[in-house]
Amino acid sequence: MKTTRLCFVLLVMAVVAAADEAAVASASADDKPVVVAPKPPNTKPQPGDQPKKPMPHQPYQPKPQPEPDHPTKPTPHPKPTPEQPTKPKPMPQPYPKPKPEPQPGGPKPKPKPPAYSTGTPDHGN
Repeated sequence: MKTTRLCFVLLVMAVVAAADEAAVASASADDKPVVVAPKPPNTKPQPGDQPKKPMPHQPYQPKPQPEPDHPTKPTPHPKPTPEQPTKPKPMPQPYPKPKPEPQPGGPKPKPKPPAYSTGTPDHGN
């Protein structure tokens, strides 16, 4: 999380710096362009200069976390109260479909489904 936040801050700073440079470049476009040659770095050792020692590598040391006021205990799972049943409720069954009342005269025969066409005409054979 801290690395992501750091990357985001650096990205924002880079975008703001680029926008500032673009604003300065557009504002100074009306004036004469000023060319400044970069100075070459002074690599010759000067008399009296101490040679720079490389920084020793220090391993990562995490910051000490502040101690909580109370000792940390694992949080126990809440015990079920009488209002909370421990068994899952059974699913309610749908109402049974009402049966059709018997018609006078007995049950009606079901109609036959239509015959499927085979693609050839039937000549009554």
